[in-house]
Order: sequence, then C-alpha cells, then structure tokens
Amino acid sequence: MRAWTTALVVLGLSLSGCTKADNADPVIKAGTCIAEDVADANDRAPELSSVVDCSQPHVYEVLAVIDLPAAALAGETQQEKLANRTDLATVDQKKPSSRKRAFTSFTDRRCAIALQEFAGYDAVELGSTDARAAMVVPVLAGSVTVPWVNVSPKEQWLNDERQAICSARFSAAQKPGSTAAAPAKSVSSTDSKPIIAKASTPHLPVSLRQCTSYDAKGTRTLTSCDRRHYSEILFNFSAKAVMGQEFVDAVDPDSLTDEQYAELDKICAPALASVMRKGFNGQAVQARATLGSRWDAQYQTAACELTAVDSRTTDLGPGSLAWTDASAAKLIPVK
Repeated sequence: MRAWTTALVVLGLSLSGCTKADNADPVIKAGTCIAEDVADANDRAPELSSVVDCSQPHVYEVLAVIDLPAAALAGETQQEKLANRTDLATVDQKKPSSRKRAFTSFTDRRCAIALQEFAGYDAVELGSTDARAAMVVPVLAGSVTVPWVNVSPKEQWLNDERQAICSARFSAAQKPGSTAAAPAKSVSSTDSKPIIAKASTPHLPVSLRQCTSYDAKGTRTLTSCDRRHYSEILFNFSAKAVMGQEFVDAVDPDSLTDEQYAELDKICAPALASVMRKGFNGQAVQARATLGSRWDAQYQTAACELTAVDSRTTDLGPGSLAWTDASAAKLIPVK
C-alpha cells in the first residue's frame, strides 16, 4: 500500500500476533528495521515479527506508526472490522470507498510529515513558509519507495489498535510499464541507524540520491548520481503553498517562462543553506528550481535542485554534494 500529526508522536506498537523466539512481542516504532515482506490483500507489507538491527539485511525502515481517524474506521463485529481492514489494505481499487479515500488523504499527509522529520528535512524553509506547510519531502532514487503505507496486522486490528504504518520499502529496479510492486531487495546500513535517517547527511548512499542529465537528443532524463550529471534533485515542495494560487494558476507545466523560473529560483536559492554544511559559499554550485514530475489538480509540486553555477557549460562530476560543503565539487565541461 503505497503512497502530513500536528505534533507527530511516534507510537510504540506491540503486536500480540507476532512473536520472536524469546516469546517477546517486537515493538514497532520509528527507526525499526524489518527484514521480510508478506502478502496483504493485493499489496506487500512488512512482516512485523522479523525485526532486525538496521546493520543487518532488511527491506523496510519504519518512519512512524499513527492512529487512524474515525472516518477511516468501521465495524462492530470481528467480520465487519476485518472487512474494513481489507478495504483499507487493498491498493488496486477502481472505485474506492469513502473510508478508503479518507484513509488515503490522511496517510498521504501524515506519512509525508513523518518522512520529512525522519529524514531531517523539517528545518528547510522556503521563503516565509516552513517545511511542514510547504510539504517538503526528499527526493530519493527509485529503488526505495517512501512513504510506503500499510495497516496494522489482523490480530491488533481486532483488538481496536487500528493504525497505519509509514515506512520506506527497498526494492529491485521496477520493470518498465509494470504496475505491480517491485520485488523487495534487502539493504544494510553501515551502522545501527536506518539508512533513510541519513538523508540529511553526507552519509546517504549515492545510489539513493536522484540526479538528472541530458541524453544525446537534448532530453532531460534521470540518471545515477555516481555518473556525471546536470543536477541533483534535493526535495519537492507544494508550489501552491509556497508560491500562492495566482502563480499556480498562471503556470503551464510544459512551458514555464523565464520569469516564472526566476521566481522559483528565488525560493530555492536561500534553502541551499539548509542542505549544505556551514561555510558553503556557493562558488561552485547553486540551487535552481523546476516543476516536479507530477502536476495536476491534486499534486502541484516544484523541486529544488543542486547544479553547477554555470550549468549551461558545466556538469557536476560523479558523486553527491547534498549536505556537504561542496569543497569536493568536480566540475566537468559540457561536451
């Protein structure tokens, strides 16, 4: 089940139906790493009994566990409660119920806030708008899906502990055109700290940073950050929340004007101080802005990127510059 608490409180989750060898129930909370996938309705879900240290191979990293609003819950009998749970856990629905829509709307925002705080992006400011109001979320490469949302297990659900589990799910590369969940692929942290918690540090693996380049036809395309690249995408934000309704209404996502780009750049430029180490002077790289990959009535996002100061003639060399002082910036003349 894929996918902002006014003050996010991470709740401990004791699961009576899942036991470890020592008969102690695992406690699932922010920072828990989970080793295995299980089937749940037509989706994948974390096997909550398979808690491991994050330095060990794992598939999920839990961002938060949150209580669900009454609007998403239904049922008095066990059968009715389980039917409600199946409804919320089922992803592929052509006509979702009102409760499913309420659940999705709620978890989209709450889990995005959890990701923002867990990854350390909650200090980013865009103009006069703070990270939460701006709906800032880090952009990560396609081998990890965040936030990935599931509901608590059946035993807990029937005990009226009905909650949503926000997590990051690591997977193999998705096949082009596939709509099914990609197969899980285990990862290991270099220490006991979850990998996603390192997103606001220089220690996030380069493979999880998202970069762009231009192909032989001059078309902008995503690329691995361990290769030369035009830009490193730092984070997405709500264009409406930051730029205002008038700006959003005037935008044609297929043909932004130079003036509109300049307005967006003015928002992203000061934010660079939030994602670079103290002392960064901007002589090598700068923050620029573009529209996000999705622009419709519900999602009108823009993105702040890191590029060379003279990005028309210079590419960035292999590696990631986010959360560094840019002293190791490798600038390569554009061919």
